[in-house]
Amino acid sequence: MAEFSEAYFARMAELEDKHPWTRHMRQVTLDLLTRAGGDACKRRLDVGCGTGLFLENWRRRGHAERLTGVDFASAALDFARSRTEAEWITASAASLPLRTGSFDALHSADVLQHLGIREVGCAFDEFARVLRPGGLLALRLRGPRWLTGIPDKDFAVTFTPALVRQYLERSHFRVGYLSLVNTLPSLVAELRERMAPARAGSHAPVKGITCHAQGDPRSAGLALYLRMERVWSYTLGLPLPFGHTIICIAKKLG
Repeated sequence: MAEFSEAYFARMAELEDKHPWTRHMRQVTLDLLTRAGGDACKRRLDVGCGTGLFLENWRRRGHAERLTGVDFASAALDFARSRTEAEWITASAASLPLRTGSFDALHSADVLQHLGIREVGCAFDEFARVLRPGGLLALRLRGPRWLTGIPDKDFAVTFTPALVRQYLERSHFRVGYLSLVNTLPSLVAELRERMAPARAGSHAPVKGITCHAQGDPRSAGLALYLRMERVWSYTLGLPLPFGHTIICIAKKLG
């Protein structure tokens, strides 16, 4: 499993600030929440908030009255406190020390794959519990690999869209948007790993993702591709055949 140390979150904070993929994923999720009516949500919760950048970006949409960030790693919350003002809680997604029905919207990105199988089911139940009826849930999860079934060493669970839908429906959510994304970068990453497994991601700061210098053509090319993918999957609503990432928006049933 990943070692969630202070150094890890320092590198993650830099990645979130600079990398086009992280910016793109935040933007798509925020736009999906807005489209689902999320700007009217006053009480917002980020489970697995990491270094807090999503909460700061989310603050600028609508008029939130309560922002709460939860993370299992206290080192992450040290960074989050410097990014934005919110209520900070150290806890697991599978056991949230929060009142039932106390939030209008909940976001959780790249968190559930770090849990065990039993904990994942508990986390979905906890998400449903702390949301009011009609509350919004925004998820980003680790999707399946295409060329190999070998999981990453720091992930316990890999999801498929069908499995995510199953968890959501069992916990009384109605799915509004559910799609694989990150198609071409995922394929490139798998090909690179198969051709040079010893070197793949060896110098990458977090999760195999490397920050390139400003103006690097690789970053510009990735940003262009992600904009094209967004038009395909978000604007046109067309499914993508493959991707290491799943994005979902769901609403809790009354």
